[in-house]
Amino acid sequence: MSFKNRLMLGFIVFGIILIGVAILSIYNLNKSNLKIAHIDNAFEKYIEKKEFFDYQIKHIELKLQTLKNSDIFKEYIHEGTEHEHLKELFLTITGTSSNIMQLRYININGDEKIRIDRKEYDSIPYLLEDKNLQNKANRYYFKDTLSKNKNQLWYSQIDLNKEQGKIEQPIKPVLRVGTPIFKKDKKVGILIINIFMDKLLQKFSKASLYNIYLIDKNGDFISHPNKNKSWNKYIKNGFNIKNIFPNEFRNILENDKYKDKKIFSSTMDIYNSDNLKIVIEPKSFHIKKQLDNQLHDLFIMMVGLLFLSIPFAYLFARAPLKLEEEIEKRDKLLVEQSEIKTQNKILKNKAYFDNLTKIYNRNKFEELFEFEIIRQKRYKGSLSIAVLDIDHFKDVNDTYGHLIGDEILVLVAKIVTESIRKIDIFARWGGEEFIVVFPQTKLEGAIIASNMLREKIHNIEHDSVKDITVSFGVTTYQENDTLTSLFNRCDEALYIAKNSGRNCVKSL
Repeated sequence: MSFKNRLMLGFIVFGIILIGVAILSIYNLNKSNLKIAHIDNAFEKYIEKKEFFDYQIKHIELKLQTLKNSDIFKEYIHEGTEHEHLKELFLTITGTSSNIMQLRYININGDEKIRIDRKEYDSIPYLLEDKNLQNKANRYYFKDTLSKNKNQLWYSQIDLNKEQGKIEQPIKPVLRVGTPIFKKDKKVGILIINIFMDKLLQKFSKASLYNIYLIDKNGDFISHPNKNKSWNKYIKNGFNIKNIFPNEFRNILENDKYKDKKIFSSTMDIYNSDNLKIVIEPKSFHIKKQLDNQLHDLFIMMVGLLFLSIPFAYLFARAPLKLEEEIEKRDKLLVEQSEIKTQNKILKNKAYFDNLTKIYNRNKFEELFEFEIIRQKRYKGSLSIAVLDIDHFKDVNDTYGHLIGDEILVLVAKIVTESIRKIDIFARWGGEEFIVVFPQTKLEGAIIASNMLREKIHNIEHDSVKDITVSFGVTTYQENDTLTSLFNRCDEALYIAKNSGRNCVKSL
């Protein structure tokens, strides 16, 4: 073989080795970057699933509160008046959600007084005849719900429904939500809803790019991507979180949030004894598919470079440079994507939240309030709002400066945020004015809540400003009200409060 041919062969062999090493390096780098990117995106998937789960639970809570606060049910509790309208109300509320399995009122003795059943998800609910009603005094859910205080909710574990002491087949995952019922200040029974959880858990676990697991505090699966591995605590199938993630399971169980190169996990906000956690794992086949596509592209590029190298051997020296440029291009793209995601998050916060107090701003408030108006018109409950204004706030700014004024605004926002209910909506309306929406609350309740907030704010201790007070204007929703008409009434009531010496609550 001539020197020329040996030299050409040497270039080709060297080129094959060099390109092969470069491709392997790019492949491993992209593999690592893809895993990191998928784990970062898992947090967004967690937010999506958490919001879905929270919405479903809040939807059931709302039905329970709607029934509890209805005039028909109150009349039944306080006057002992039982008529067909009450049973129709129970049937109607059950009929509005396909996932309600049972809706019951059980009196203080444990006797079922009204019970609506649904055999299967989305089937027609029916009223159980009086002769078939049972006593539930010894059931844990009756005792646990009855132990709660007024306006508290009790949540059961998510478990499997049993009939005559045996797990019902096919299995029916159930969550129970209950609340005690009072006549004046005396407990007289409970309201409790049983929820079909199978469809909800299926939608919760559905994700094309991730395996999503729902576990309890012991690491037992409530929901597993493979249905045969779910409910291991009841079915005794031998599966637990430590079987799937032997190196990570302790961190998953012991931390509210945990993330590594393999998984993301977080505690779910449902206040039952399960202490539910979600575990999100990128699907390996999806990552492998992306890597295979990239490897295919790189392989085509290698073959092309090899063919070009035969007549143009000197191009071998440039091949590593081109590959390096490809690496930089891909890394730059990943960095740009990360920066875009960060900027989008910043823009979202600016669009929804007040920059100083970190509570909702006026734009987000108006969006949420429109939803409350729609819900009010549909369910015909009660809805009240309050506008609060910091008294003599201009004097605070003039005397102590705007930095101290900002501190007062932040303190007031913090006190109100920590004191109101989760269903209440709180926002900064502008300047030293704030606005609170009290869903499912009549005017009297809103006045009581406003006075409670007023007293807490008055007790704020500040190094510079010794006496911080606020005035409240309160009103309640009337038919065909809008945000503008409600706010105008609140503003008038606030004007009255200001002219009545401040540090008080007035209503219209």
